[in-house]
Amino acid sequence: MNIEEEIEKYEKEIKALGLTKGLNLNSKQTAQVVGISPSTIEKWRKEGIGIDHIIAGGRVMYPIRAIARFQVLSQIKTA
Repeated sequence: MNIEEEIEKYEKEIKALGLTKGLNLNSKQTAQVVGISPSTIEKWRKEGIGIDHIIAGGRVMYPIRAIARFQVLSQIKTA
């Protein structure tokens, strides 16, 4: 399976959680998916690291695709 296929797989899994009807999650939802605290998500954002985000209407949102990509690229592969 290539990276794009893995990203699509994660994207489907995230959407299946039913956290949102849209294409973006808020910080709390994103933290839940990734398995870290919302404060860590916010810290990463302020430091310019972590998951790509958008700001819409003053709200910080994380595209599901960006979360899926982060999950795939963060996996540690062992031999």
